[in-house]
Amino acid sequence: MFTGFHYLNKRTRMKVLDHITEIKHKK
Repeated sequence: MFTGFHYLNKRTRMKVLDHITEIKHKK
């Protein structure tokens, strides 16, 4: 789903995953 996801640094990945989790919980 995320192009170049593996190239993001760990901190950015954590932020993105946290954001996705938040969206999933709201829905």
